[in-house]
Amino acid sequence: MPRIDMLNAMIASLFQLTLGIIPFYMFLRQWDQVWIWSAILLIVTVTLYFTWYKNLPSPDEP
Repeated sequence: MPRIDMLNAMIASLFQLTLGIIPFYMFLRQWDQVWIWSAILLIVTVTLYFTWYKNLPSPDEP
């Protein structure tokens, strides 16, 4: 599990980077970059869903 945790940490870092870059490019009105980073955000979000979120323990588990 530690390897998956390290992978998820890097993916989460990229996720947060994209959340900061997209508004920056929107402010600069560079729409091509906005769409590219939005696609990266979507890919990273789906990846985090399957590698991290689905593997969280259920609330019923101690």
